[in-house]
Amino acid sequence: MLSDRFFFPLFVVIIVALIYGAVTFGPRSEAVESPLSGDPLLGFVIEGDALKLINSGAGMVDEFIDDPIGGKYVRTVSSQPVNSGVLHAGTALAFLPDIGEAWQGNTVYFSVVMRKPKLKGSDDVLLRFYYVAHGNGERVMCELTEQWQPCYTKHKIKVSDAAPNLSFIGVWPDTKGLGRYVEIKKITVQVGKPFDEEAAND
Repeated sequence: MLSDRFFFPLFVVIIVALIYGAVTFGPRSEAVESPLSGDPLLGFVIEGDALKLINSGAGMVDEFIDDPIGGKYVRTVSSQPVNSGVLHAGTALAFLPDIGEAWQGNTVYFSVVMRKPKLKGSDDVLLRFYYVAHGNGERVMCELTEQWQPCYTKHKIKVSDAAPNLSFIGVWPDTKGLGRYVEIKKITVQVGKPFDEEAAND
């Protein structure tokens, strides 16, 4: 997927453009603020309409689903294996530089709630945290079922004098690139505090 030294600039440019466009030209409401606008040290919960912040790199397609019965989630699919083709973070949630900068010196914990759909679902995914030019987290392989379940990863953010850059929590929905689907319901970020389920398994 991505080496710890390189991250394709085109993917970064695309994500920056999408975020900038959404903030600058998107619909505005005084009563609604971005789910990523709070204190980064307090963490974030991305679910419901906020899942529209998720974007996918080349060779992938994602779709926001609003199901009256099943709720809101993102369905994503990959047409390329994890280690070939255009390398990028996969289907990812991007964090702007000020968030990554605020996280420096802390261990950040991530939970992504996913499932495989009944029709052409993927049995496993790769979950990883990426921080452009500052080092990526470990690769975590998660097996999926047709039930919603969390997949966890964590990363100690190094303190650095280098300019901050974008960071991502990325899901590769089909490691074999066979066009199988994964559905994402919720992303939770906690700073300095492991999830209870994860701590129990340490």
